[in-house]
Amino acid sequence: MDFDKIRILLGYIGTLFSIFKIICWIFNRNKCIPYYTLMTKQFIPSNFQRFDNLKITYNENDINRFTVTTFVFWNKGKIKLSKEDYGKYIPSICCNDNCQILDYKIREIYDNNFINLNENFIDNKLNFEFDTISKGQGFVINLLHTGTSNGDIICDFKFNNINCKRILLFNRKREDIFSALSSTLIWIMFLILMILFLIGGILVHWDLKTIFMWVSSTLLVLMGTVLNIRELYIPYMGVPKQFQKYFDEIDF
Repeated sequence: MDFDKIRILLGYIGTLFSIFKIICWIFNRNKCIPYYTLMTKQFIPSNFQRFDNLKITYNENDINRFTVTTFVFWNKGKIKLSKEDYGKYIPSICCNDNCQILDYKIREIYDNNFINLNENFIDNKLNFEFDTISKGQGFVINLLHTGTSNGDIICDFKFNNINCKRILLFNRKREDIFSALSSTLIWIMFLILMILFLIGGILVHWDLKTIFMWVSSTLLVLMGTVLNIRELYIPYMGVPKQFQKYFDEIDF
């Protein structure tokens, strides 16, 4: 086995992936990046129906579940998000066919003097319009519905040439924690291999030029690993501080 070829291939792959991730991180910081997240707590699950004398009503209507979802929307980028960016496609939130939205409440708008949020609730769909949302600005909405999880909430956002991203809050109950953990482990394994090759090269007396190039590649992989961990596992990453308090209301 030719370890030199493996080392060179590993170095190229690690460097290219790291440079790509760093460039994406720098590029995204200077864009308009609308972000949102959903946090759901089911206060009264459907298994309460096993009690014959228990009856749940809301606004004089019988319901079988009682669930609250906190919806947080904000602009993470440096460029303003305005009504021209969504045009005729009004942003909306609704439930799937198996549940319905019972009520909603605007919890906070930061800063409404600029955002000028207007909402209306029609046919089980909450539509909202705004004038402009600058970096760090946004709003929080509580949805009362008969669903069971975030998967029952449908967020319909269509912005012109702008992708709206969703932040997934990690917790022990996340069903897809394996996929997120796998990507982080790959970065960590790559970093460990780079460090091991560097130590081996020093022991076999690589020349200074080779050591310098390998150290540079290892540092790039380290930066890529740190960025991946920040994006995935640091709580409330990139979420404006004024909205973080609403995350603690939901008992995962």
